[in-house]
Amino acid sequence: MGTGFGRGFGRRGHRRMFYATGLPGWVRFGTSPTSLAQVNKDQQIKLLEQEKTRLEQELQNIIKRLEELRKCGYKMPHQRGVPCYQQKCPKCGTMMTRAR
Repeated sequence: MGTGFGRGFGRRGHRRMFYATGLPGWVRFGTSPTSLAQVNKDQQIKLLEQEKTRLEQELQNIIKRLEELRKCGYKMPHQRGVPCYQQKCPKCGTMMTRAR
């Protein structure tokens, strides 16, 4: 006798339908995933230009931060019980990181 509609799924057991049919659920039940909206050429150019300017700004921020980190060179001995990220460099004011 089965376990009802609990673990046994109505006395039939779990059939693992993907392995039995080779199809995912949305195909077996006749529905399809939603399609993406079509973007025309002008909209795509505008979106790519916006992404280009955003990436250029991000690259400039990365370059600026690398220059800040390389120019200071201040080293502070680690203080027990005080996290490094809570201390600022007395020379340049950036947050300290633990030296390896």
